[in-house]
Amino acid sequence: MKKSGNLMVLLFFVSFSQTAIFGCFNPIFSMYLKDYLNFSGRETGLVMGISVLASIISTLLIAGITARTGVGNRRMLIILHSMAAVTALVFSSQNTFVPVLIVYFMYNFAIGPTIGLINGLIFSSLGDKRKSYGRVRLGGTAGWITSGWFFGFFYMRLMHAGNTDYLSHAYYFAAFFSVLVIILVGLVPKPESEIITRRELSDKPGKLSLSWLADAKVRSVLIVFLLAGMIDVFYYFGAGPYLKHRGYAEADISPLLALGQVTEIIALFFLERIIKKIGYKRTILAGLLMQVMRYVLFSVGLPFHALPLIVLFHGPVIAFLYMTSTMMIDALVDDKIRNSVHQIISMLWIGLASFTGNIIAGFSMDLFTADGKDVNYTFFWIIPAGVTGAVIFLMLILVKREKVLSSIACASSVDADLGLTIREKY
Repeated sequence: MKKSGNLMVLLFFVSFSQTAIFGCFNPIFSMYLKDYLNFSGRETGLVMGISVLASIISTLLIAGITARTGVGNRRMLIILHSMAAVTALVFSSQNTFVPVLIVYFMYNFAIGPTIGLINGLIFSSLGDKRKSYGRVRLGGTAGWITSGWFFGFFYMRLMHAGNTDYLSHAYYFAAFFSVLVIILVGLVPKPESEIITRRELSDKPGKLSLSWLADAKVRSVLIVFLLAGMIDVFYYFGAGPYLKHRGYAEADISPLLALGQVTEIIALFFLERIIKKIGYKRTILAGLLMQVMRYVLFSVGLPFHALPLIVLFHGPVIAFLYMTSTMMIDALVDDKIRNSVHQIISMLWIGLASFTGNIIAGFSMDLFTADGKDVNYTFFWIIPAGVTGAVIFLMLILVKREKVLSSIACASSVDADLGLTIREKY
């Protein structure tokens, strides 16, 4: 029991450090490119989109390597985070379009696969205690809040009086947290599911990482996951510039957006009970509905002091939509291919979805920009709201409760501790 508790604490801080990396720069990155480096909307979208291709390439490459050679998540995470720490420091000194594009591409090549690898490590370490994922994921939320507030409020506002010349230092903090991940991952015991013989690996060399995509149930969830992730990019792309447009100082934006992680903690705390009560499908639909509401409220344009209320929707969207989708897929796949599955999921969300979403968001921002300066955010936010509505319709069509109920008996034992089966939870 004590050993299990120690592992949970360790995984909590692994998740904390991994997500803290993105909390340093994600909330301000589009604003940094657009307002500090003076890139156009299309250039900003190109940097954020094309660079994500590196995540797709490296994720597929790493998935193949781990599937065919048996190289564990821990060793691969140490290699990739070492690369990420170095490229983060190099990126912080770049200020023109081509070098920014190239170095950020290299950074994404290193950091992209780590998200799926971390999830795979966590789920493998938890084993049949998959339901505890929400509690471990709280560490990631806490990491995002901590890094966002420390960099935005304490470092930028208190130590440097909001001087935007120090925005690039966000990548100093990202490099620090990559080093911390390396240390913590080295302390995680090797999960039993990673002990795969070379004979097992050579029996099915091409199917270990991709065979699960043949499952129609999983594909249906992945389609929703991909489209929703593409639209979620609008939030990361537009929230920073929008809040600055509405009058918030640059140093206040990262702490303000971190409020979304506060509600994520609350949502994750109740996530297990909500899934038990209404099932995976309805929980995902709730997340999609909140995503629509978030964009509609942005488009309407609430009063200045009411804008933080919109940010609060971010937490339930992440928990009910993305975390629940991940848990649902994890419950449907075989333990032996779990690492590859989470890498592919990561590729779809962080890779393909981000690439497409950033390109569309950048084009949309330029389309609704008058005189190259003032963005019509009313129309900008309507686009993701409308597309999310279409995704809800697809969810209702593709994931039909009757079909799912009759075809997943093989997965019904994984959540026995909750007193109900996966079949019942749909």
